[in-house]
Amino acid sequence: MFAKYRDVDFPPTREYSTFSNRIPLEFYLSTFPLSERIDLFLGYFNSSVFSVLAPVMARFIYNGGKMRIITNHYLKYDDKLNLVENLNQVDTDSFEFITENLSELIKTLSPSSKHFYDCLRYLIKEDRIEFQPVILKNGDMVHKKEMILFDGRDTISTTGSINFTLSGLIKNDESFIVDLSWDNNINVNHRIEKRIDIFHSVIKGKNSSYKLLNSSGIKSLIQNVSDDKEIEELLQDSLKFQKQNEYGEKISQLLKKSENETLNILKGLEEIHSHPRFPYEKPYSYQVEAYDNWVKNACIGLFEMATGTGKTLTAILCLIKEFKRKRKQLNIIVVPGEELINQWGQELKNSQFKNVIKWYSKNSNLNNELRSVIHLKRLNELNIVITYKSFQSEKFKRKFKKDLTDFIVVFDEAHNMGAVGFMNTNKDYQYNKRIGLSATPLRDWDEAGSNDYIYSFFNIKKPTFEFKMKDAIGKFLSEYKYYPYFSELSFEEWDEYKFWTSQLFIKSENESINTKAALKRQQVIDKNYSKRNTLLDIVDRLKTEKNIKHTLIYCPKGSEEDDESRIIYQIGELVKDRFKGQINGHFFLAETIDRKLLIEDFTNGHVDFIYAIKCLDEGVNIPVTKNAIFIASGKNKREYIQRRGRVLRKHKDKTHSNIFDIIVLPPREIFMSDKKSALNLVKNEFSRIIEFIDISKNSHEAIEIINKKLMEVGGEGYYFVKNLILEDEKRSTA
Repeated sequence: MFAKYRDVDFPPTREYSTFSNRIPLEFYLSTFPLSERIDLFLGYFNSSVFSVLAPVMARFIYNGGKMRIITNHYLKYDDKLNLVENLNQVDTDSFEFITENLSELIKTLSPSSKHFYDCLRYLIKEDRIEFQPVILKNGDMVHKKEMILFDGRDTISTTGSINFTLSGLIKNDESFIVDLSWDNNINVNHRIEKRIDIFHSVIKGKNSSYKLLNSSGIKSLIQNVSDDKEIEELLQDSLKFQKQNEYGEKISQLLKKSENETLNILKGLEEIHSHPRFPYEKPYSYQVEAYDNWVKNACIGLFEMATGTGKTLTAILCLIKEFKRKRKQLNIIVVPGEELINQWGQELKNSQFKNVIKWYSKNSNLNNELRSVIHLKRLNELNIVITYKSFQSEKFKRKFKKDLTDFIVVFDEAHNMGAVGFMNTNKDYQYNKRIGLSATPLRDWDEAGSNDYIYSFFNIKKPTFEFKMKDAIGKFLSEYKYYPYFSELSFEEWDEYKFWTSQLFIKSENESINTKAALKRQQVIDKNYSKRNTLLDIVDRLKTEKNIKHTLIYCPKGSEEDDESRIIYQIGELVKDRFKGQINGHFFLAETIDRKLLIEDFTNGHVDFIYAIKCLDEGVNIPVTKNAIFIASGKNKREYIQRRGRVLRKHKDKTHSNIFDIIVLPPREIFMSDKKSALNLVKNEFSRIIEFIDISKNSHEAIEIINKKLMEVGGEGYYFVKNLILEDEKRSTA
């Protein structure tokens, strides 16, 4: 199989003719599959030509080729298709056209003609074809018969009696000359350049001799007479049509050689498709680096990667490379919940992993699938995606007898491993290769040694690979603007905040800090009642700016009655009452039915707002999300970083994302009566604010807003508070 045009054995005379040893068909079969671009300027053509050119057309498409065709209005009558939409614009005295109904056309197309339109449809789908019908302005037919081919390095142009029809290829007395750009002949190169210039002037409508006909209906017409097929199907179809035709010995030999080359491609594709493979052209260099680091650490490691940078695909790359080394695909993926079960299941299938079992309560066929687990394990073809809850179940323990040494085990959102229940359950399992994934692997308020446990489990003192948010913004993640808004605690809320602060260091036997007090104190901030009016101000702004759609609202958890849904519903009703009928908002909670459908409606704009508490924190991918409103953002770093990540996925319909953050301040009188306590609350809020502002697109503007507000209530400026926090961090690590 040739690699480039220069590898082809062209006739010394540079001429192909029907009644010679170098026939026109040979030229097409040897050059079309090598071409990156083919420009055809033909008086007419018909689709029956593809009964012999089908394999090379399919291989041309397979190799990524692009095509532009300038043609006269005439198509062979058997095609029964005129690819021009607005016939009324054309003088019918000089324009031959066919008026048969499209439904009749479909009935009369031969299989080889049908293949031709399937190929055109594929090129249209990939935006790799331009089809321009023309007539001469004097009304005469166009008799041009030229081609320009380019292989990425060299150019070939042709001229002569070259009709792009079946008869023209194998029957009629046809001949043409080829000019090769590497022949180093001044006249040849001049002819090539002249043909390129003429072609460009015509197709761009800048040639005064030609009139462009309206081609806007071509795509829809082709879709009416074709099927949407993938490249492998086109290659397989191309072989069927060739076998239906018998020609002379010379032609049969050429076609047989072409058929063998197509079969070799199909064989290679079958081999590729039967094994796991990376679902994109190639992984990013940082994903390869993560894999290399993992291997150096005996295939044990923790990847700390910013949300949206491809943690899932980085882990899948590790699984694929290990498959290539060991020829085994035995993998277990442990995830927090339903959405990630489905996302991982789809990613594994996209990467051609076999026998993907989704082990969670909503899989109604799970028991049947589990009957084959032992058999599939023996075949080395078993991939399980399972929730943390099911992973800790007796059912899972019994099935694998706590021995997972044959598997690569991936723990997505690995900070979940630090939960006391998981640590207790997991201690009896045996592991070999394992991967942890998280944007924020360390847990705040590490009362039970969770962080030490996670690092020990992955045999590390620091993450095996790190990819920070600041390195991803603008490249792999959307840029964002940060808009600080403010609310104040009431005196009653302030007293409650102060009470729980006083309880923080009343330690229990196994705790370095009173975590109950810390959580209760944070709830006072999260549930601050005046945030509701601030939220309405933000929503009003979005409405005024016509920027309502694709907005996530993170709401506080719980209430005094311990009803975790009550506050979120109150907030939803508040927005609904204020903006009657103007905003469509829905709740995304653990008990929400058809969450997948809700995400689809949010993506396509049928739902404007999604109100959530924690369900959208981890791994749920909704790239279209443009705005995030943080009513409850918390001091928990993992939580607010995860939430920020939800809005930073890149999407073609957004230039940047917006984060609206409601910052809580003490009652302004407190800045006068108890400035130290007031400043401590501000410092607690600032841990998040600094994180958000530092890599925002409008950091200077955001800092000015914060400075103005702090000065207004009697506090200190942004940089003063930031420096206090940095000094505290230095002291704590000294």
